[in-house]
Amino acid sequence: MTNRYADDLRNSRSVAVTGFPLVVEMRYCIARSDVEISNNIELTLSSEATEETLSFRFHRVTDLRLDNRNRGLLRIVGLSIANMRQDGWENVKWQVTDFENDVISFYCSEIDIP
Repeated sequence: MTNRYADDLRNSRSVAVTGFPLVVEMRYCIARSDVEISNNIELTLSSEATEETLSFRFHRVTDLRLDNRNRGLLRIVGLSIANMRQDGWENVKWQVTDFENDVISFYCSEIDIP
């Protein structure tokens, strides 16, 4: 499963990640170097039907917005990852949003799928 999303991200303008609605872990990290300080997110999602998980690392995150109105389990029914390279935004290559419940949204410059 993981390789499919990695291939889709390399070859598509937009990718819809579905089937992993439960947020198992979300880490917001600040990375410091001599050149820059960047905000990063490590996100692990889980399937309800199986024990399978899917992890992402988003680098140089900007404009992070979280809305957990239910104050319980954070659920992302469908994660949309849109390639914005052609839009010409400085240091922004991806837009990440929850296309079903609008729980999370942000921009980032790189995505890794470990």
